[in-house]
Amino acid sequence: MRYLLGILVVICLVWICSKCIGCSYKKGVFKPGALTPAGYHVRDHRVYYYGGLMNDSIKELVDVDAATFEIVRLDTDVPGYVSSSYYARDHKQVYYRGYTVPGADPGSFKATGQYSGRDKNHVYDQTRVLPDDPENEN
Repeated sequence: MRYLLGILVVICLVWICSKCIGCSYKKGVFKPGALTPAGYHVRDHRVYYYGGLMNDSIKELVDVDAATFEIVRLDTDVPGYVSSSYYARDHKQVYYRGYTVPGADPGSFKATGQYSGRDKNHVYDQTRVLPDDPENEN
């Protein structure tokens, strides 16, 4: 019984801490130095990505402009709640879970879901460009 109570306490503490860590993003403001719900972290003009419990390594993103770095919000925000995707961008590049999205235009990029997005030229599934003609998919 004590074992189960201990596990319950640990789960509650992890949940409370996760809410506190992401609280700086709740109102749509990404404060440098705070870990966002999407796993990005800006500190000392550098951008890092933390993959979470299943991928617990912290990776520094190279050639990222930390001053213009931002999380890409979902197109379908619910009133009172800011939803973020796994996409982020700076003035020159789009990123998905810490990886560069080749060819994506950061100025016109929008997240259409947690794992999908689009810009003025293409539709993306994570980092992969989807074909324009669904009948000719390879």
